[in-house]
This record gives sequence, C-alpha cells and structure tokens, in this order.
Amino acid sequence: MLGDRVCPSCQVVLPAGRTICPKCGRTVAPGKTGLVFIDIPHKVYLWLVGYFGPVGAGIITGIVFLLLLALVIGLAIMKRIPAQ
Repeated sequence: MLGDRVCPSCQVVLPAGRTICPKCGRTVAPGKTGLVFIDIPHKVYLWLVGYFGPVGAGIITGIVFLLLLALVIGLAIMKRIPAQ
C-alpha cells in the first residue's frame, strides 16, 4: 500500500504513516518521482493516516490522486486543441 515501507538496513516493515524504523531509528522516506499527481497524494496520505487510519486515508488519497490526474490530462488535452 501507500504507507508500507521496508527499512533498507534491517528489513523491518514500517507501519502505515511511519517514517522512522522502530528497530534501528533510521528515517525511511520514498524518493521524489517528479510527478505531481503521485508525490502530492503520498504526502496527503502520510498526513491523513493519523486522523482517519489507513483505510480512510487511502480513500481520500485515491480521490486526490484521481483529481490531480484528471487535471494533468485535461491540461494536456487543452494544449493540443488549436485556438480559433
């Protein structure tokens, strides 16, 4: 899922929404992809998981992802339509 990460040094699966390994204390953060419709929902998920739990945060993050993806596709289509 969005919040599941594995610590590279001790191979411990971190719970959803956690960025610090409980065994070694290392900070485990995903790399930036450079795609706004992937990076922003991941930040939203990590923020919301403390309030709504993994399921609620996943649903809200899915909605944010779809809205941003629709915006990116819509802007790409608008650029391809010639102005009259």
